[in-house]
Amino acid sequence: RSGLPLLKRIVAESLPILLLAGVIDLIAGITIEKRLEAFTTLPALLVLVPPFLTKTGALGGILAARLSSKLHLGIVEPTARPSRASRADFRLIAVFAAPVFTLVAVSAEVVSLLLGLDSPGPVRMIGISLIGGLLATTACLAITYYGAIAAYRLGLDPDNHGIPLVTSSMDLIGAVALIFAILILGVG
Repeated sequence: RSGLPLLKRIVAESLPILLLAGVIDLIAGITIEKRLEAFTTLPALLVLVPPFLTKTGALGGILAARLSSKLHLGIVEPTARPSRASRADFRLIAVFAAPVFTLVAVSAEVVSLLLGLDSPGPVRMIGISLIGGLLATTACLAITYYGAIAAYRLGLDPDNHGIPLVTSSMDLIGAVALIFAILILGVG
């Protein structure tokens, strides 16, 4: 019974951000659908999409959890300019991004090869994944930091907002970044 007010607060805080996350995810799906021809011409790119978007959200989730904990502990102050501790977390996520997106591309290429799916080739797959991943990760740092700071300043729990905000945002931004990388490399 004593936990009921806390549960109500969590639901009340979480519901709006979860609804917003759902809308953002729908827009991400529409974004991919609008460029579907590039993906169906080279089906290996379709294999790349789910792990790519998952990993952009996962990196953002790691950062959101770290920042939220540090805000609660008072290690990070909710300021417009990220503190040294926040910037250290940014570097950590950036360092993780390069090998993660390389492995995502290699995995998608291997699966596509095993399934006999047309691919732009391993070098271009890695290029697409790295360019898109690094663009998405850069956006992720800003969205995650300022989302956590805004929630904290508004008296909301960043734990309830961080991961839904960043994972849905990364679905949309990741889709746009992936399409942009495909265009940059002249694949689509």
